Amino acid sequence: MTRRPTIYVTVDGYDSLVSGPGSRDMVEGVTGRPPTWSRYRRGWVVQEHTARRVIALAESYRCDIVISGSRAQVSRDWTPDTPVSPAVPEPESLLW
Repeated sequence: MTRRPTIYVTVDGYDSLVSGPGSRDMVEGVTGRPPTWSRYRRGWVVQEHTARRVIALAESYRCDIVISGSRAQVSRDWTPDTPVSPAVPEPESLLW
C-alpha cells in the first residue's frame, strides 16, 4: 500500500506558505514561475490566492492536505448546517 503525499498549506494572506513533496512543482504550475523558498519557515512563500489554487491542484492529484493559518477559517462556511437531501421529482413532472 502506497502512502499518499501530504501537502502542508499555511494561509496567512500575502505571506502564505506551501510545503511538502511536490509542492514546488505545484506552485510553479500555478504561477508559471519558480517560487521563493523561506529558509526560516521551510516552505515556499506564496500569496493567498496562489495557496488556494495549490490546494485545489493537490486535491486533483489526490494528495492529503493539511491547512492551517489565521485565514484558514475564513472560507470554512461552505458546509451547510442542515443536511441537504436531493430533490426527487414528482412522477407527474416527468410526463410530457
